[in-house]
Amino acid sequence: MKRTQLGLSLLEILLVIALIGILVGIGTASWKLFFQKSKLAGSVETIISDLRDVQQKTVSEQVRYFVRFADVGGNSYEIGKKEDNLTPPPDLTEIVLTTKELPLGIRIDGLEQLPPDRRVEFSFAGGVVDVTDTALIRLTNGVSTMSIEVKRSGFIRFVTP
Repeated sequence: MKRTQLGLSLLEILLVIALIGILVGIGTASWKLFFQKSKLAGSVETIISDLRDVQQKTVSEQVRYFVRFADVGGNSYEIGKKEDNLTPPPDLTEIVLTTKELPLGIRIDGLEQLPPDRRVEFSFAGGVVDVTDTALIRLTNGVSTMSIEVKRSGFIRFVTP
């Protein structure tokens, strides 16, 4: 009499489980890296959007708006404006409108060609004040780095590393 096998052997089941475990491990590592990069890219896009918004408000309202970044290694930036306090002699008072925190794990990695107060301020024509040619703002998550380029003419863009 012949016996027919109706199921899988223990060895076959263990082999399938091991292969699934290896694939899940590889997929998890890839997913984590993808998530970190997308969070960094989202932060860069948010800052670019805020810079463009501040630029547009400066031009349309004829009031000087600015974005001031925390020191290198920091994880925040401020959006503010300068207002005339109408007292002789005329003086401009800075008002911080909002402080924005970068997501957990994202920090400022470099601020090149910005004034000492780490500010991007726009003129009434839309150009950048106190920048000689091109300012560079770098963000990092510890794994990868992305940059924002701000030209004196007011052109703002994401720069691929």
